[in-house]
Amino acid sequence: MKITHSSSSPLPTANSETGTKIYSVLPLFGFINITISSSTTIYRASSNGDIPMVVFITFVYFGSLLLEYWFRLYHQLPPHEKSARKQKLKIGIWVLLSSIMFGFACQFSTFMSPFQSLAFFAVVIGGNCLLFYVYFIWNGDDQKSCGIGSNSSIKGKKRGTSKSGKVEEEENRALNQNLDNV
Repeated sequence: MKITHSSSSPLPTANSETGTKIYSVLPLFGFINITISSSTTIYRASSNGDIPMVVFITFVYFGSLLLEYWFRLYHQLPPHEKSARKQKLKIGIWVLLSSIMFGFACQFSTFMSPFQSLAFFAVVIGGNCLLFYVYFIWNGDDQKSCGIGSNSSIKGKKRGTSKSGKVEEEENRALNQNLDNV
């Protein structure tokens, strides 16, 4: 695997010719951050006798770890596979994310006015509906579900026509130069 360093990105990027994976330390920093933040919040809440906050932060901490594990399992499965395991992971991810979002809504709605609490719950319900749509209704792999797979004319071009390799290479080079200038 060829590792290249770009001036626009502080992290190494990989060329997937050999299939070797590069492991990043960023998830470790995220884990350390959430552990320290959760620990200090639990300590402050328990020293003030706020048991519901201790339970909530513990639930969010372990829920986040479980969510990260389930996301890794889900993304390791083949993308076009329709299996019971993939469906169970989707359900688990949706239920866990929904419960964490409703937990935040219940925990922090006590600090708001009734109208603000109602708006916060509406945002949470909208987010849960969006997650449900993305995981169970929308099929992102199927281009026909978005109307892209038809032979319709888009911006004066017919679908299915491709550019020559030389033109695509020149466009990619121009885009990369523009990104480097930014």
